[in-house]
This record gives sequence, C-alpha cells and structure tokens, in this order.
Amino acid sequence: MKEKFIEVVLPLPLRGPLVYRLPSHFQDQARPGCRVRVPLGSKRLIGCFLGETEIKPHFPTKEILEILDGEEPILSGLQLRLLQWASAYYLTPVGEVLRHLLPPRLLHSKEGRKTKERPIKPPSGLEDFTVPQTPSLNAEQEAALRTVRERLEQPKEPILLHGVTGSGKTEVYIAAVREVIHRGGQALILVPEIGLTPQIVGRFQNLGAPTAVYHSALTEAQRFQVWTAAKKGLTGAVIATRSGIFLSFPNLKLIVIDEEHDPSYKQEERFCYHARDLALWRGEEERVPVLLGSATPSLESLYRVEKGKMRLSRLTDRPAGVRHPTLETIDRRGRKKGHPIFSEELLEAIRANLRKGEQTLLFLNRRGFSPFVLCPECGFVPKCSQCEISLTLHGNGLICHYCDGSQPYHSICPQCRRGTMQPEGFGTERIDAELRRLFPSARVARMDRDSTKKGEWLKILERMKRREIDILVGTQMITKGHDYPYLTLVGILDADLSLHLPDFRAAERTFQLITQVAGRAGRSERPGRVLIQTFHPTHESILAAAARDGGEFYSRELRERLEAGYPPFRRLIEIRLAGAKRDSVIETSQKLTRRIVASIQPEEGSILGPAPCLVEKVRGKTRWRLLIKTPHYTKIQPRLRRLLDEFCGNTLPSTVKMLVNVDPVDMM
Repeated sequence: MKEKFIEVVLPLPLRGPLVYRLPSHFQDQARPGCRVRVPLGSKRLIGCFLGETEIKPHFPTKEILEILDGEEPILSGLQLRLLQWASAYYLTPVGEVLRHLLPPRLLHSKEGRKTKERPIKPPSGLEDFTVPQTPSLNAEQEAALRTVRERLEQPKEPILLHGVTGSGKTEVYIAAVREVIHRGGQALILVPEIGLTPQIVGRFQNLGAPTAVYHSALTEAQRFQVWTAAKKGLTGAVIATRSGIFLSFPNLKLIVIDEEHDPSYKQEERFCYHARDLALWRGEEERVPVLLGSATPSLESLYRVEKGKMRLSRLTDRPAGVRHPTLETIDRRGRKKGHPIFSEELLEAIRANLRKGEQTLLFLNRRGFSPFVLCPECGFVPKCSQCEISLTLHGNGLICHYCDGSQPYHSICPQCRRGTMQPEGFGTERIDAELRRLFPSARVARMDRDSTKKGEWLKILERMKRREIDILVGTQMITKGHDYPYLTLVGILDADLSLHLPDFRAAERTFQLITQVAGRAGRSERPGRVLIQTFHPTHESILAAAARDGGEFYSRELRERLEAGYPPFRRLIEIRLAGAKRDSVIETSQKLTRRIVASIQPEEGSILGPAPCLVEKVRGKTRWRLLIKTPHYTKIQPRLRRLLDEFCGNTLPSTVKMLVNVDPVDMM
C-alpha cells in the first residue's frame, strides 16, 4: 500500500499544520476533520486531520498514534473550510482557530476515549414549547419579515434591519426564528454581551423547540453540552455571544446578529476574529440568510448597503402610543458654581422622577471612583509598576485598568510626604457615592465590571425589573437592549468622553453610545426624557444624536474616512510586537517593517510605524506596532501570510511575541 502523509492541526500557536505518516492500518478510517492523537516531542497531543499531502517530506516523519472519532469526523466539511479561511484571512495560526472550533475537552491530551454514537439528550434546562400565535407586527415589521422569508426560499444578500431604539427589532427576530423552526431548521442569534442574554432568552420563549444559551460564563461542561446539542440538531435556536459563531449546526437556516455595530463582536487577542464578519462568511458559504439589526449601524454595514452588498429594511418609529423621549443638551462650559458632576437641571429631573416613583438611569463610560489621584504639592501621580498608566482609585485601593494590579491608597503623598493626595475626575463608583449622599432615601445601584462579578449583573437586572432600584448608574453595559417600562429619565454624564480617544471611530462611537443609552428612556406609555451633559455641545456627533438624525452625520463620516484612507475604504492590518526587553522589541519591529515595505508596492498600501503603542508598557511587556493601510487586501494577503510565516519561523526571537489583528476595532 502506498505510503501516505497527512497534515495535522494541533491546538497550538503554530503558523501551519504538521506532517505525519499515516500507517496503513489507519488508511481506511482516516477522514479529513477527524481527531488524531500524535507525538510531539515527549508529549502526545490531540489534533485534527486536515488532509493528505502529495509532497513527500524531506525530513523524518512520525506516525499518528490513534484515530479518536468514529465514522463521522468531529469537524464537518464546512468547519474545515472555516478553519482554513479564517486562519488565512486573519493571518493567524491555524491552531488558534481550532481552539475556537472545538470544546476544550475534545482536545485534552488525556482524553483517550473515541467518540461513540449514542443518543444525546437536550441540554438541561431546555424545554419544548407549543407554538403560539405569532405576535401582531406593524407594516414595517411585516415588510422586514417578508424580506427574511424571501431569503429562506432563495438566499440573497444579507439584510440590515435599521430600526430606531424601541421600534421592535426583537419582534422581527422572533417571528423570523419561529418561521425557521416551523420549517424544521435551526437558528443562531448572536448578542454582544452576556448581560443581554437573560432578557433576550425571556423574549425568545415559546418558539416550539428547545432554546439554549452559549457564552463564556458557562462552565466547560455546560458549553460542551450546548455544543453537542447544537451539532446533533437537538436545539431549535441558540442565543450566544461572539464565540457562538463557531458552533456547528446540521440544519442552520438563519443567523441573527443583534446590535451588529457593537465592538464586543471583535476579539482583540490571540485569534482576532470579528463574529459579524464570520457570520457573513458563513451565510454566503452555507447559503443561509443573515439578519443584522441595530439602531446605530456601523459605517461598514451602511457602506455595504450603499454598494448593493446588503439589503436595507427600516423600522422608523416606536409602537403606537409609545413616544420617543425628549433629548436636551446641557452645556457644561463655564459653569463654576453648583455641583462639580451634576448640573442643576439633571439634579432637579432626578428629584422629580423620585417623587413620581419612576426610575432613572445615569450613564458614564468610566468606572472607578476617580481616574487618578494627584499630590497638589509635588504633582506626583501613582502609576502601575507593570504598565505605563496612572492608577484608578477604587474604594480604598488603587487599581490598574490594564493588568488589574493593585496597591493600597495612602492619603499622604508617598513621594514628598507633605501633600494630601487628591482624587481627580470621577467614575461610576464616585457617582454612586454622590447619589447616595444627595438622595439618601433613594435606592441606588451600580452596574459596571467591578460591581457585576460572579453573576451580580443578573441580580441587578432582576431588581430593576421588580422596581427595587430607583437610580441605576453604569458604564456601556447598561446602554443596549434593556427594556424597563418605569425607566423614564436618562442622564448622560461627560457625553463627549469618547471624543477624546485617539481613534478614527471616536465620533461614530460617541453617536452610537448616546443614541443607544438615550433609547432606554420612555419605552412604554410613560414619556421619557434624556439629558446630555457635555463640554462640546456643537460637535456633530452630539448634535446628530440629540436630533435623532444620523443620516447627515454618517454621510460626513464616510467622506472624512475616504479622504483619510480609513475603513470602509481601506483595510487595516495591525501587527503588534511585545516583550520584556524594550531594545529587542524595537529592533524586531524595525526588521519586520523593512521586510513588509520591501514586499508591498506603494499603490498596494502604506505602512505606518513602527511606533510604540499608546500605552507602551502593559503587564511588564513593551509593546510596539505597525499599521498597514491597503485598498487591495485580498491581493497582498497571500504575500503577507508567507512573509509572516517565514519571519516567525526564522527571525522572531523567542522572547518577543507577535499579534496580527486584521480589521482592528480597538485602536488603543
């Protein structure tokens, strides 16, 4: 029998697959996509058989030790194509993609059992429901649903559902998913945050088939259970955060992406994928309709609509009897009297809301008590020893928001021993404390990363629903999806905070945040009111949000992006190098830049850098980066892939780590 060699992908950050000899007694069993156990050094690891190679290796080759799957490979043909496409597109090690496609327990080296075909019960907590009457939809919602139905019959371009906040996008999702289940198919619903899953799961009850949730807060066993049930077709719908895009379905008929603009869909470490873009790839590859929804669509999606690559459906108003909240801008410039955080207009509005027994939401996208502390005598500001950033005051301690390192807070300056350390600025923790002081009888709660550990966010949302909270303070965790009929007042503090970030998306993000948080007010028959405190009341993003008119704002942003050469007109590839030795990081980044410059023609793109990251040192590692801007990514991508593979194999020092981020969202 002819000697055969196969490529095996291991769940390691290797730039490509490894080659092994396939023994003759395995040749009838081995199929692309099945798991195999192989030797690597002194270890025995589990990987996936990618395919045969026709080129006989010129180096000694070890044999695979075992085939772990039965007749059906663990990875389907579609998943194998996704594995290879995502690795190539995102210029990332193929092993990192494999770690996302399969649950950890299927890749544990100690796992010795072969997978057996046995009946698998639905995940615990899933129930079957009878199919109820479809809720009545208005004319715009019915039109959007008809567009989805057309694509269920004959797949076409994806659909962008652009609906104002509170216009009933979720009702369209539910009706579309119910239609899919009625036809015997499965649906995947992606949401950007874990905090949104309880509410949206409640809305998706009574679909007529089991519904599961899938996110990082589940245990490994729970995630494996949902993964298996989806793969076996035992779930009608799965509601998931970004990692759900890698689930396998035997009969997937619809992908829904709620809040498609949200940056949480982009992973910014190790394997830097974007769940929205992978969903669009899957939709095209599997001929499955993709429904994207948002009140503030990303410029990338709106540009796809303009180019005819996406169909636009609009929901322009809230249901009958539910009015849009009134929006008022409060100019904070030159106000030296009064409270340093709250304007008198906002304080009076909170008092009035408390008298009426209605709920208030206050938004500030900055956690902690104070962004930094300062000695007024010598100017000393405590900084993290591992990161080049000032420490944030939280309670009685100072915390680094990059590495989570902490140190005690001393009121006397540790440098000059004379001055008293003064908190500067404010975060959600200080807002919470001030509200309790100003309104001692009010029930105040805070929702941010510090206050919602171990599932506390779910308890807070339940308390809001039961009207056990009068004032809720929070970061962007509270800006999307939440719906409370007694929430009638929204206060936006430092609305222009995100405008100061060195990011070409700063204005777009500001418009989206203000619009999303404003949309939480007045979602029932009770009128809502939104007060926007700002030091930049004439900035176009704030004016557009206050006027609920994004059309001209989006057009202006697109013109500016075109002139500056930013997405969606150019693609960005960020390459970041990090290591403990600064000189080595700088030298390596310069070598890599020279090779890329020599490889790319001027008309194919430009290279910015190398230069230190905005925060150069994080967790004790120096970070430098270079940025490639190109209008021809698909043309230069194979060249870049070969260059990076060769650089990592021959030039990159073991002390320096490289991260490639295609289409970065966080430019910090």
